[in-house]
Amino acid sequence: ALAAAAAPAAPAERRVQLASGVTVLIRRDPAVPIVAVRAVWRGGQRAEDARAAGASTLLARMLTRGCGARDEAAVADRVDQLGGALAGVAGRSSFGLAGEWLAATWRPGLELMADCILRPQLPADALARERALLVDEQAAQRASPSHVAFRLFAETLYGAHPYGRDVLGTADSLAGLGRAPLAAFYAERYPLAGLTLAIVGDVD
Repeated sequence: ALAAAAAPAAPAERRVQLASGVTVLIRRDPAVPIVAVRAVWRGGQRAEDARAAGASTLLARMLTRGCGARDEAAVADRVDQLGGALAGVAGRSSFGLAGEWLAATWRPGLELMADCILRPQLPADALARERALLVDEQAAQRASPSHVAFRLFAETLYGAHPYGRDVLGTADSLAGLGRAPLAAFYAERYPLAGLTLAIVGDVD
């Protein structure tokens, strides 16, 4: 009764560099029947100049608004069918997609993520809607004393560095981010060769 239980096997880890330049990090941990996938580039706010301020945040919201042959509704339906979650992520130093899938559906989930990365539609109606939402969020922040204080601190500390600007951009910068400029920004700042794909969970 007092015998020590066998220690669980350590998760298996592997790093692979693909011919495309993509770095794949895999950590097998079958303890939970879920697979978390992160497709991330270095970038985010620090990859933007003043004219493109907010581009990474806008892109993060647009990557799942239609990709490949699926429109926005079809992408959302596919995520529901697979019992997972998929969303863009953008911050001060990184940008990408985050997905979580059941162990039984992670392969088609990864295929959907790949479609969103390689063939985003960036539809004009969704783009206009997301730009308007970002402008509304900026207005809400201006009404918050804590956000105003933080913005003043960041502008004073970082000056002309990208970190001195709001991660949401400005109304003027967002107005210049139509479909063509946003697609050009994505192609230039986030090439496939700079992508790191991390997969953790019940996978081989």
